[in-house]
Amino acid sequence: MLKSLFFSFACCSCTLFAFSLSAEDFTLVKDGKSVSAIVVKKNVPPPVKYGAEELSLYLGKIAKAAPQIGDKEVKGLYNIHVGTLADHSLVKKAGIDPTSLKEDGFAITARKDGLYIIGQNPRGAMYGCYEIVKKYGGIRFLVPGDDGEYFTEKNIIKVPEQKSIHNPYLRERKTVAAEVTAYKWLARNNMRSQAYTGRFVDVYTNKRTRLADTLDSLAVTGAVYGGHILTQLMGGGLWSEMQKNVNALYKVHPEYFPLINGKRVLMKGSLAPNPCISNPALLDLMADSLCKFAGRKYGAEHPVIIGNNDTMIWCECAKCAALDDPAAKGTKRARSDRYWYMVNEIAKRVWAKCPDAQLGGWAYQDFWYPPTKVKPDPRLQIFISYNNQCWRHTIYDPQCHVNKELRKIMAAWKKTGHPYLVNREEIGGYDGYGTPGVYYLPSEKILFENFKTYKSLGFHGSSMCINSPYPAHLKFLEKSASYYGKNLFWYAMWQICYLSSLSMWNPDYDFEKEYDTINRLYYGKAWDNGFREFRKMLTKYFIETPSCMGWGGKPAPLGRCLDQAGSEEKLKSLLEKAIAAAKQDKDPRVLKNVLRDKEIFELTWLAYRKIYAQNFKELNVYKQTAPIKIDGILDEPDWKNANALSNFQPGGRTPKGTKIQQTYARIVYSLDTLYIAVECMEPTPEKIFAGKNVRKDEKGFADLGNDIELFYSYPDMGEKYYHLAINPNGEIIDAVHGPYSRDESFNTKAKFATKVLKDRWILEIAIPCNEIGMKCYDGASWKINIARQRKLKPDPGKNQLFAEFSSACNNGAFHGAFNFVNMIFTESRFAKGSNTAPWKNATFDHVVPDSKLRKALRYSRYGKWKFEDQEKMVPSEWHISSNAVGTCKREKGNYYIQLEKGYITQYYIADGKGKLKIRFRARGKGAFYLWTCNYRNYTKEEKGNGYKILTGTNKLQPFKLTNEWQTFEAEAVKTGIPTERIGVRFLMQENSILDVDDVFVALEQGSDGK
Repeated sequence: MLKSLFFSFACCSCTLFAFSLSAEDFTLVKDGKSVSAIVVKKNVPPPVKYGAEELSLYLGKIAKAAPQIGDKEVKGLYNIHVGTLADHSLVKKAGIDPTSLKEDGFAITARKDGLYIIGQNPRGAMYGCYEIVKKYGGIRFLVPGDDGEYFTEKNIIKVPEQKSIHNPYLRERKTVAAEVTAYKWLARNNMRSQAYTGRFVDVYTNKRTRLADTLDSLAVTGAVYGGHILTQLMGGGLWSEMQKNVNALYKVHPEYFPLINGKRVLMKGSLAPNPCISNPALLDLMADSLCKFAGRKYGAEHPVIIGNNDTMIWCECAKCAALDDPAAKGTKRARSDRYWYMVNEIAKRVWAKCPDAQLGGWAYQDFWYPPTKVKPDPRLQIFISYNNQCWRHTIYDPQCHVNKELRKIMAAWKKTGHPYLVNREEIGGYDGYGTPGVYYLPSEKILFENFKTYKSLGFHGSSMCINSPYPAHLKFLEKSASYYGKNLFWYAMWQICYLSSLSMWNPDYDFEKEYDTINRLYYGKAWDNGFREFRKMLTKYFIETPSCMGWGGKPAPLGRCLDQAGSEEKLKSLLEKAIAAAKQDKDPRVLKNVLRDKEIFELTWLAYRKIYAQNFKELNVYKQTAPIKIDGILDEPDWKNANALSNFQPGGRTPKGTKIQQTYARIVYSLDTLYIAVECMEPTPEKIFAGKNVRKDEKGFADLGNDIELFYSYPDMGEKYYHLAINPNGEIIDAVHGPYSRDESFNTKAKFATKVLKDRWILEIAIPCNEIGMKCYDGASWKINIARQRKLKPDPGKNQLFAEFSSACNNGAFHGAFNFVNMIFTESRFAKGSNTAPWKNATFDHVVPDSKLRKALRYSRYGKWKFEDQEKMVPSEWHISSNAVGTCKREKGNYYIQLEKGYITQYYIADGKGKLKIRFRARGKGAFYLWTCNYRNYTKEEKGNGYKILTGTNKLQPFKLTNEWQTFEAEAVKTGIPTERIGVRFLMQENSILDVDDVFVALEQGSDGK
């Protein structure tokens, strides 16, 4: 969800002109004494005066001598003049060409007669003052607050002779600020900042606030709230009075409200459906509400985003529908013309009364692309809010499906020639919980590369969403979630904040040099003693983890970053090494910084690794794209792309809670082969006990010793499965298992290789499908388990027994298909690691809080569904009927559905045709129906809503239930018609209770799965 926003615009270039080869240096302070004076004329704007004060302050801090400030030159001292282009005499004296400076730019002239700092505007003059202390004093403002200032004391500070011009690369350079220390940090790093108009002038009393003077001095701009504001504008503009006024308006003018299903509905809050914007009187009303505040001082000094309510539901009346482009229906520009018509019309009305108001709109939801019938007014800022942007890949990465869409959006907007395009870098967030995609992401190099492309993309600004430290008056947040409570927002992403501020001003700096410099300052002795390597490995694991990672998300994307063998242990070890070094550093900030990073790492990467590992029981397996050589060396691209099964838990006789050596498994498939690679971490490979010439029957396990065991099956096998056990010497025992049975006549033709390394041993295997009895069809769901027996030799000369430990990827269990992981053959990896399989969550084990579902799909909306826990967990991908009565139950870690009334449904969506095999387990009382039906999309000519049933495909199959779990089978026919989907529904008969689990749906062998 996008929150209320305030934005302004920035876009310029950055140039620097060096002076002559025989340049002279001019001293400002020396040996603890000031030899200069700062000259600022009376009645200059607050940022100019503040810049002069900061220049004096930091010269004093760095060189123990603060120059005096006055409005006249001081004889005998080197005079530093600070002003703007508005002071024509000063500009002339400095020899500056006014046309060379762009918005927020500044010029520096250093000659024998004095130093001149001339800003294009007051903000630019302030930036120029900071340039002196940063470039010649050597100070860096790494994070907000006094602790974020890093410099070395100097005996002398000099400025070389020069006439230099400094213009910003981007005009819009922002991140979120809510505290004075953050506003100061933004100013000191050439960023722009903004605040709600109420922080300057109380909107109720119209009195100036105590904070106003400080904000003015820092060149902070004010504006009314923007964003999801349509209901707010209908209610007069103030949130506190909004709903009361909207309720009254509905009684008088229901025609202003959205027509939904033939009825005008009352709007409540910013999530309500969007109003009837085709009504001119409504546009007048909303413009008047906006003008009431935008027309005041601080009302619209930066663009107010006239955003839609946070929904894709719009008025359905004929006039509103006529605003849309029919050709765009169902695309990401479906509402573009309607939305930009509304923004244009409101802006036109506001400007008629408040010509200086800055306004804007955003590209969002189903209007990301430019409109075709409407041209947005060139005075508007256009804010690209593509909150799916991936932070693991650059914008131009050809492998990134997410950013491919962003590139298309950006290119489309560039083609319009609009002069004010800004990208919203939604790498931060507003929730404060540190959810994946928002905090502690080592994406600073990704952003550096992105910013360098902005000019070619036609973009003029960036607005990042990394929260600043919260203000002191919000102390109640200490009892909130961890990121709020510990106020860790900025510190989790400080490298991104600082380095991005450099990129927004001038992206041509030496990234690697600056990266090393700032981290060396921040982490002191810890940087060369563990933390540099920690950060390097953190970045490696983040970048190399397959799939995309963007806004919001769930634990899996971040938790998966520690899938690489030994990654968690390596990072923990490096942190401890860094902490030990930090304790030896004289700067007390170093230990504080390293310990804070450790805490953030635990709250993000480790916390979500735990959630991911405990709940990830469904594995997307991706199709082979290149040859895989079975040699025990996992260097092929498909192994790097594959998801990993890890978090092996103790099994067998190994006591629960035993710290085991971790194991990491990856799987790849082709139509005819199942590939598996397993890495077994082993700190003492010389102690591995593994037999040779092992018997091939069950008695051989005693001699097999250290081994990897593979268990796999496809749905038609029921409770049967294949079992292979292989040790580091390449000895193998194979069989087919069933309930209470073991067929040792099976002999696998699989090709495999093992390799023992210094810290692990590896098994790589290719299993042919012709011996399994089923090919690996795209979209099919199979079961797999991977386990490990770790048997070590006793130490020489000691009377010891063999040390034996066992573990498995699914809570330590070995045998029993009930315990296996569900793996889905997925043709390719898509955006954000999404599951593109045609049938999802077959086991019901992927559960989410009901509140995380889209509102229209929540189980709680009808009030009849029973929840067994406080989080109200429900299975993803499955939908219930309005009269459904049931429960999502959990038994020994396994989820299933118990249904008493109504039905549950999912749709099988894939290309191809043939027989569709449906297999599931069920138990209970009474009877139920399995109903299947084929649908397709309506064509443009048919103009229907929803999906059209294919004639003759309705099929209702009855089943009777017993108290014991039984496996049932059914079939449907897939015709192969484009856009076809098959509904699979469990429908209750009266006075019956159904428990259902493991619902597998796939095209039968021999069917056309293409």
